[in-house]
Amino acid sequence: MTDLYLLDPAHGAEWFPFADSRPVCELRAGAWLIRERWEAVANGDTREVFAAPHLASFVEDGAPPVVARHAVKGPALIGCSHFAPAGVRPELGARPTRFTHEKATVGWWVPEGSEWSGDHGDWPAKELEGFLLRGAYDLVTALEHLLAPDVMDLTAERGDPLPDGCTVIGDPGDVIIAGATVEPGVTFDVRQGAVILEQRSYVRGGTRLDGPVYIGAGCEIVGGHIRATTAGPRCKLRGEISSSVFLGYANKVHDGFVGHSVIGRWANLGAGTITSNLKNTYGNIRLAVGQTARSPAPKPHR
Repeated sequence: MTDLYLLDPAHGAEWFPFADSRPVCELRAGAWLIRERWEAVANGDTREVFAAPHLASFVEDGAPPVVARHAVKGPALIGCSHFAPAGVRPELGARPTRFTHEKATVGWWVPEGSEWSGDHGDWPAKELEGFLLRGAYDLVTALEHLLAPDVMDLTAERGDPLPDGCTVIGDPGDVIIAGATVEPGVTFDVRQGAVILEQRSYVRGGTRLDGPVYIGAGCEIVGGHIRATTAGPRCKLRGEISSSVFLGYANKVHDGFVGHSVIGRWANLGAGTITSNLKNTYGNIRLAVGQTARSPAPKPHR
């Protein structure tokens, strides 16, 4: 086991509004929180998170304390919260190491007798597998890269038997019911990815789940069509949901379409809520983030 410290990115508009109320490492990339992905790399728990001062009072079950950035003596691993690791744990040798991904620094290995205090660009670099996050919007993009392998890893676990009256399109072994309750009449389409239902979750008859889908502990799925989506603990969902991330404790129990969206904790979406993911011109969607990216001004008609 290795002591782990996580370094949040500078507080900026690209992480708004989530970083106003929680550390970036407590956001969900694929099936797992970014913190959980780093803990798998470290094979240990996070001791502290270095984040903005306004998050010093952040308290949540299972979350480490938020503190001001300070020097760290080895042995320790420091991970950047704007990077979602994937793959196997790298070899950690006796020399200080800087982890990189596509030439960007994403973490550091601090062996015993060494100390971390900054970028340390002179440390030898080692490539780390994963996905680089430029802002909260990339949590949606991360689904395309991380969710399918995340849920496929979980199919190695033995699940509960599939209830009679359910339909599986694809390999039934790609439906993992881990202590969940599933009514008859649920359809699972796992041709594009597995479906994972964690303990105490519940799926009502008539629901269709198109993998890859990860449904966290205590969630209630009370109807509709859900595809390529991850939902954290204790969400209540209904309607059409596509390529979206629910951090947890959110309520979307009415009809309506939610697509390519990130829904924060304790959010409540009223009846008929629609987050369209298709521009009416069928063109590319441009996202304005603070003053760093703006759509060009329209040309005047002549």
